[in-house]
Parts: sequence; structure tokens; C-alpha cells
Amino acid sequence: MDDHFVARFGLRRLLELQAGFRVVAEASNGVDAVTAFRKHQPDLVLMDLRMNGLDGASTTQAIRRENSQVRILVMSSYSTPGDVMRVRRAGANGFVEKESAATKILFAISQVVSGVDVFDEASAVEPALPMNARQIQVLRMLVDGCSNEDISEKTQLTVGTVRSYVAQVLAKMNVSNRPEAIFEAVRRGFARPTPRPTAPAQVSRAG
Repeated sequence: MDDHFVARFGLRRLLELQAGFRVVAEASNGVDAVTAFRKHQPDLVLMDLRMNGLDGASTTQAIRRENSQVRILVMSSYSTPGDVMRVRRAGANGFVEKESAATKILFAISQVVSGVDVFDEASAVEPALPMNARQIQVLRMLVDGCSNEDISEKTQLTVGTVRSYVAQVLAKMNVSNRPEAIFEAVRRGFARPTPRPTAPAQVSRAG
């Protein structure tokens, strides 16, 4: 489903050259896509994100209501974190950029068909909002494994104030709990765990 004829033609030819694929319908907009889906009931829908009328996310939701088992892969030249999250929430099973190499597109298609969801996790995460110095300090202490009480003691803040800062950090990192905040902080380079001294290994020997 794509509003550009050339894009549809190229994708169709790509699929027709692959064993195991048969293109049963095309559509240039969301409304026609839903109509075509009702008629042909394909196993896989390749969905453009930006179309006239219903966009890709809305069309994905409409098709998902028709059939909860269909596999839907969104293809787009737009790959902002917000776009990826939006189609994911709409029920898409994957997202791939149109400008990707043919091998990457075919791999994404094969994965989605086989039941594996395909999303670029790095781009699917909403960007963190700017944090002030205190919030960054609290985040780094979380990465180091500090509890609210530990942070309170080190910063001379009350435990209640620390809880407030932790909540602010989670909101700005767009995560729901501490482990997710720690993971994202390390992955994005906001903080690194402080190396801890290791104790000599203790070995038990039988016999």
C-alpha cells in the first residue's frame, strides 16, 4: 500500500522475483487498502506510512480490527522515533526504511512473515528530554545502583525530594521504571556504571 506508483511497481517486482511470494493487490491510499484487504485477506500487508486520507498508522489499526492475525510491515522514508512508536502502537509488526537495501527489506519481510516483529530499537525509543544537572546526577546514581536513601545521603536531599527527582528522570527518559532508565542511560551514553572492586573468587573443591 503506497501512494507512489513507482514505489509500488518496484516493490512488486522485487517480490515477484522471490520464491514463495504472490502479490494479490495494490492500493494507493488507506481507504482502498482496507477495501483490498477485505477482499483478498492477504497474509502480509506492506504499508506506507504517509498516504492521502488515512495514514499508515490509522490504516494499520483499521486492518488490525478486520483481522488480528495478519502481519503488517510498515515501510517509509520517515523514521523518526515518534513515527516508529506510532505504528508500533497501531499494531504493526515491523518497520523498515524504503531506502534500505533490497536484502534488508526482504529480510524484514521474511522475519515478519515468520512471526518475528522487526523494529530498530534504537530509533523506536522516544528521545530523552533535556535534563538539568540535578536530574543527571540522580540518573547517574541510579546507574551506580543507589537507592533513594543512598542518593538522599549523598546529596543532602530529603528522601521525598529524591523520589520526585527519580520520577522526573523516568518521565524525561520516557521509561516506566528504574531498570529501563538505567539501561537507556548506559545505552545512550548518559552515564556509565562505576567499576566496583571484585572480591577473590571462592572455589569449593570436592574430594
